[in-house]
Amino acid sequence: MNPALSKRLFSNISYYILFISVAIWAMLLVRSYRMYRPDIQLFFRYYGLGLLFVFVIAVLIFLSIGPRLRRVFDEPNLIQASQSMAYERRVDRVLMGEWHYVSLKPIERSLLTRPFIFPFFINIIHAILGYRPETAFILNFITLFALLAIIFVFIKRYLGNIWGYSAVILVAAQPIVSQTATSAAFDLFSALFL
Repeated sequence: MNPALSKRLFSNISYYILFISVAIWAMLLVRSYRMYRPDIQLFFRYYGLGLLFVFVIAVLIFLSIGPRLRRVFDEPNLIQASQSMAYERRVDRVLMGEWHYVSLKPIERSLLTRPFIFPFFINIIHAILGYRPETAFILNFITLFALLAIIFVFIKRYLGNIWGYSAVILVAAQPIVSQTATSAAFDLFSALFL
């Protein structure tokens, strides 16, 4: 197959493959929820105070450090890929273009060397809130909260209440966690799904 054709085909089809994969994953989550029927009230009664603590810790991290772009090449490329996904349903990013009145006509495009799933989830938030480059920080805030909540629930379940709070504080105190959580990078998002 012609390399230019395969690159164009990959760029145009990968978005839909990601969409189908995430949709199947979401349907499986809903199916498992319906199958096991967890008691949500009991869950929040048992873990609610700890989840509130986790939310406060996540807010404090974002307020104390402040969200901003920290990596010169990585974060803008991820945001550009999410913009292409939001506007064109493509996984590449525009490197060069020409303005024709009020629209940009791409001349040269480039594929990411990073996984496409992080820009795809940014794209989902774009679909809800509209396109803004700051959307990556919203996704990383949700990711930080989910990661700390999973740590709290797991540790509290097996070791007890005080150990759950201690584990959240110890993880949140790590500089790499707070720096990646308040950036637009995909590192914390990848750690959540490990």
